[in-house]
Amino acid sequence: SACSSVSGTVTIANCDGLNTSDDDSDVILAKNAVLGAVLSDIIFDGSVDSVSVTFRHSGEAGIGGTVGITFYDGLNLAAFCSEDTSISNASSFTTSEVVSCTPVGGWDYAKLDNLQLRVQNKDTGSPDDAYLSYLMVAVEYTPTVSGGDGGTGGCGVGCCGGGTCDAETGEDYWTCRTDCSGPAVMVITLLSPMPEQEFGGGDTVLIQATVDADSQNQVAVKDFMIEGKFGLIELFDDGKHNDEMAGDRVYGNSFMVEDENTTIFQPLTLSATLGERTVVVQEGYQVVPVLALNIGSNKNTYSLGDLIQLNGLIKRQGVPLEQEIHLVLSGGGTILLEEFLTSDSQGAFSISYPTTTVDPEGEWTVFAEAMDEAGNYGFFEKTIRVFESQAFVELQIELLTGIDTFFERGETKKLLVRLLDQYGELVENARVEWVSPLGETFVFTAEKGQYALSYLFPHDLEAGVQLFQIRAQKETEYSTQQGLEEIELQISETPLIITVLEPVDFSVQVGEAIDFTIQVSYSSGALVEQASFSGSINGKPVFFSALEKGVYVASYAVQPEDQGRPSFSLIVTDEFQNQGIVELDFAVSGVSPLHFVRENAWLLAIVVGISAIMFLGGYHANFFRRKKDVLVKRKQVLESKIAENQKQYYKLNIITRATYTKLHSQYSLELERIAKELEKAEEEKK
Repeated sequence: SACSSVSGTVTIANCDGLNTSDDDSDVILAKNAVLGAVLSDIIFDGSVDSVSVTFRHSGEAGIGGTVGITFYDGLNLAAFCSEDTSISNASSFTTSEVVSCTPVGGWDYAKLDNLQLRVQNKDTGSPDDAYLSYLMVAVEYTPTVSGGDGGTGGCGVGCCGGGTCDAETGEDYWTCRTDCSGPAVMVITLLSPMPEQEFGGGDTVLIQATVDADSQNQVAVKDFMIEGKFGLIELFDDGKHNDEMAGDRVYGNSFMVEDENTTIFQPLTLSATLGERTVVVQEGYQVVPVLALNIGSNKNTYSLGDLIQLNGLIKRQGVPLEQEIHLVLSGGGTILLEEFLTSDSQGAFSISYPTTTVDPEGEWTVFAEAMDEAGNYGFFEKTIRVFESQAFVELQIELLTGIDTFFERGETKKLLVRLLDQYGELVENARVEWVSPLGETFVFTAEKGQYALSYLFPHDLEAGVQLFQIRAQKETEYSTQQGLEEIELQISETPLIITVLEPVDFSVQVGEAIDFTIQVSYSSGALVEQASFSGSINGKPVFFSALEKGVYVASYAVQPEDQGRPSFSLIVTDEFQNQGIVELDFAVSGVSPLHFVRENAWLLAIVVGISAIMFLGGYHANFFRRKKDVLVKRKQVLESKIAENQKQYYKLNIITRATYTKLHSQYSLELERIAKELEKAEEEKK
């Protein structure tokens, strides 16, 4: 019944569907059952002091127990107040109970608007139910008192009752309904369906919506309606129309999508009324009348005589359908099989076709379609291939990486190819080989549907035009797939890299030995193991021999005719006719004292004899001084060579351990010899 707004105490009976009655008719409250009433229609023009509930129980003998009364905040899902009261074992209707509630902070319009009354039978002492005979809800409030307004008859502008809804002073529909007949701001939010949701014909669409008004969210409204192709329906907040729960201000309902044969966006119009304000919004949903139809085959390639097995599924919006499906298998321009199948409760269906030798070979088409009672349509199409038994299929080899015409021996090239069948589709899991003119075979590695290989052009590959091959092959149960691609490349020799490790001093004297140590390698860094040498200084040969892998040594004694700036030239040729050239210039000046001594021993003896007679003392001292100077100079050169040898091995890392050890030993032995000669010269001087 309607709830009136009067000054003083407001008594509400049967408000918002709470099933109360007078003394002549009882209300049965089953155990653990909760009854709720929402006080959303009440307008109190003033301040609310308290809300009370008065109820009367039945007087049946032997019935007793407890009733729980809860003043519940339906929006925030919490209790304002809660109290249990006993039902006495009386035999008349004269006993009544009163429960009152004033929440923390007092009552206001928002709290009253969210208020639910919940009555629960908590009788545990008997299997019988307790009976409630009368329920009354009373609201005590103090009405607003109007003051003087200068003759306007109200309280004036800016106060509740002044006749103007003044938002600047905080007035809105919730704080002053006397001035504000409806909310200034009212927003409808459609929670379901969402605009991007898709539905097919026959699908049920669940509707959920809320309304925000002025300063309050999710408020109670009247005449919440939605209109679409289905017609005009009302939205409810009773927990029975796909809304969350009764009184939570989420309104709901549902409708069924009508038959559609095209994809379309269907509009929805929502309207809601609160006070004297009605707001209208436009929303919508997608209708996609499509059935999901999919068919798989036991293979994609068949040989005549094989059994083709087809298995399918059909669904609508992800839900399996029991549906009739029209299926056609065709090949060579002829329908080979046409059937009407019915899927099971899981949406599954299957069919098989035994091929024969008289069937056409080539591409066959599997086509299926279906339409349900709501007009939703779906189709599926795929291609399978049927060959003669063990047919040969040519593969097309495509070189994806650009390849130059000219290559040097020792150069590395990355090759990338892909394979295509006669239909232009990628072929995977094949064996692809690179065959060199030397007869070597290298296998490509599969990489994401392609095939890759890094190939080093060998140093022993003959120079000139050479023919390379790319071979591909794949064996299937029904066919052999092969391909061949030939490539002509111009191969040139690779220059050898000659690194001079010794000597480091290119200024020498006649009679000194020039010790050569060289390292020969390819541009890839690989050392040359076998090589021939053609070296000379001033036309005189210099002979090299192998010290270790890639390292070669030689020695040359400087002659008197080499004085000036003689040139050293060296040509190194490996076993594959790859060559390297190096040239060095030396500066030859003066004669080594040791060489002079060796070459003129007889003359020195005469000179020494004469000098001994004429200038024995002075010449003897001068001779040993010069000899010492020569030895000291050679010692310094050797010490410099030892330091350079250590630098090349430890810091530059350009010579091997064996080369370093050999040179270090050679220089150290000569230093020991010089040290002994210096010691001997000192003794002879004495």
